[in-house]
Amino acid sequence: MRIGPSVGLISANYDIDDFGRWMESRPMRIGNNIWIGMNAVILPRVEIGDNVVIGTKSVVIRDITSSFIAARVPCRVLKEKGRYR
Repeated sequence: MRIGPSVGLISANYDIDDFGRWMESRPMRIGNNIWIGMNAVILPRVEIGDNVVIGTKSVVIRDITSSFIAARVPCRVLKEKGRYR
């Protein structure tokens, strides 16, 4: 796994009705052979499959399945990625 500088892995959020309380959520899952570009943010409950590239400054709000290149705000799949060597 490669993670660029200043990447945010956000595992929980505050309750918008009570800022002193964390909201419960399913765990984040990040697969194998991943490259997350600088300043990207991965939000709670997101699952990222194996062999994925997340572009610089992307905000991942939904699951990204295996073997894709994804980027932008909000993050979306741009193209299929070849096999990891």
